[in-house]
Amino acid sequence: NTHSEEVPERLTGQPAKKLESERAAKKLKLEREGEDTETGKLSKSEVKSPSDNPFSRYSRSEYWAYADYKHMCELCSDMLELQLAIDWSAFGFHGRDGKDSTLWVGSEGACTPCHYDTYGCNLVAQLWGRKRWVLFPPDDSECLYPTRLPYEESSVFSSVDVCRPDLTKFPEFARAKALEVVLSPGDVLFVPRHWWHYVECLQPAVSVNTWIELPSDAHDRVKEGVVRILVSVFATEQETEKEWMNPNEVVFPLAKNIDLLSWALQERTRDPELPSTTGSPLQDGISMEDFVRAVTSERVVSCIVEEMLRGGGARGRGGP
Repeated sequence: NTHSEEVPERLTGQPAKKLESERAAKKLKLEREGEDTETGKLSKSEVKSPSDNPFSRYSRSEYWAYADYKHMCELCSDMLELQLAIDWSAFGFHGRDGKDSTLWVGSEGACTPCHYDTYGCNLVAQLWGRKRWVLFPPDDSECLYPTRLPYEESSVFSSVDVCRPDLTKFPEFARAKALEVVLSPGDVLFVPRHWWHYVECLQPAVSVNTWIELPSDAHDRVKEGVVRILVSVFATEQETEKEWMNPNEVVFPLAKNIDLLSWALQERTRDPELPSTTGSPLQDGISMEDFVRAVTSERVVSCIVEEMLRGGGARGRGGP
């Protein structure tokens, strides 16, 4: 199931309320700020001056802050009640709760660049404040000029600033079909596989999401393994690494990346739900020599040359 015919859907009402989102968000806010979770009042001993805030020297009109990709199993490891308050069973995912979820806390103006996730599909619950989502279907990929730089594992970014697009540089973007939705507390958004999305906090906002695994992930992990090796090999210089890698991305040694690709290939060949491939399943993984032979094969080199000749190697251009 590739979810190719599915479209994003915002859910409101009782299913969303079953997540107890507002209660969970309030409890998190109170406990993290030192407030009494019963009365909601801040004790005098916890009152701090603005100078104690490390962000106080940054103007809100010029800067924003985002705590993203915060896994609740780590961030809230000592708050079991809060983890259990996030309950995805209303959407058919029984047993899935905060331990399988990621927290996002942003100030007004905080945003995530337009991208799509290579793995799974996504459920996002809005807990606090409002967020604006701008989504594009997978069929619009050519119009969004995909790029893997800066590199982030499992994220394919758009070269286009979708809020202020330069149509002289990215003329095909004019053909993109945007869908826009604003999430309020209690809303849940379903984001199908490979749908592009730009996300912006319209006010201080807290949301939680869970990525739902799909059978197609096994094949996508192989492709991600290949991209990881290629980017890490070329991003060897210190300055290049800063420009090419997202700050939250870890660069593994080549041998480690080969091991990860070997594991992904073995999982891919063992999956009975995916189309069979020619050749026998890999028993011992692959070596660096195997990888070099693959990427220097006539078919791969011809594809690279063709992509470069049509402009895919130039900054601001890209393929799906």
